[in-house]
Amino acid sequence: YNSRPPYYKPLDEIAAELDELKSRRKLGYVSLVGGEVLLHPDLTAIIRHLKSQGLCVQLFTNGLLLNETTLTELSATGLDIIYVHIDRGQTRPDLPSNPTHEQLRRLWDEKANLIARHGIDVGLTMTAYDGELDDVRSIVEYVVDSAHVNYLLVTLYRDTENITGLHGTIDSGLTG
Repeated sequence: YNSRPPYYKPLDEIAAELDELKSRRKLGYVSLVGGEVLLHPDLTAIIRHLKSQGLCVQLFTNGLLLNETTLTELSATGLDIIYVHIDRGQTRPDLPSNPTHEQLRRLWDEKANLIARHGIDVGLTMTAYDGELDDVRSIVEYVVDSAHVNYLLVTLYRDTENITGLHGTIDSGLTG
């Protein structure tokens, strides 16, 4: 998504893919991931459709576009959980380069409090880098102590430069 012009999958295509998935397995949760999901022009319609199917909907974002207006709209859709990805390995306008644990905690607090005020459950995500166990410890301690954050997803960093894209379909098989 970083090297192509923006592409937004239309709701009818998402609905068709959802029907296909539901025909193959029991589905209880759907995670909306990107690029940056909050950039999708039909996001609220997509969430409403997913909720109308009885699904729990989780949205993953870097949180830069979260504000009162956006969260009021997302809350009205019935969105269940927002996971915010904030960690030391990112270049962000709302953090200095190589932020301290305290600077990360302040930003986690800011985003968690903002989301929770709108009645949406809060999760955090981070990328764990080799040799940076203190970052993982810091975020776990934060989540344990947090009044609002109930979920944590930690992903190990992998050098993806040599990974090729996936090709194919569920029926024909995937390669890559």
